[in-house]
Amino acid sequence: MRLIFVKTNKNKKFEYKPRFYDPKKEEMERLMQEGQSLTEDALRDKLKEGWRRRSKDPLRKKSKRISIMVYLLLIAILLFIIFF
Repeated sequence: MRLIFVKTNKNKKFEYKPRFYDPKKEEMERLMQEGQSLTEDALRDKLKEGWRRRSKDPLRKKSKRISIMVYLLLIAILLFIIFF
């Protein structure tokens, strides 16, 4: 006959189910359900449209000009240091 004064608890199971939200995946699943899969031509057109939008962005053009000016200034300073 065994006497146990301290009761030990059983281990509890840990059930963690991670939930992720991926908007790209959901958009692709929605398109697949509608029967509209992206073909190469549609994807190519979508990429071209994105390039057009980016090239017309005035902030992007301004930042390009500023970076070119900074590079030219650095080159001028280095040339001045080297020759004088």
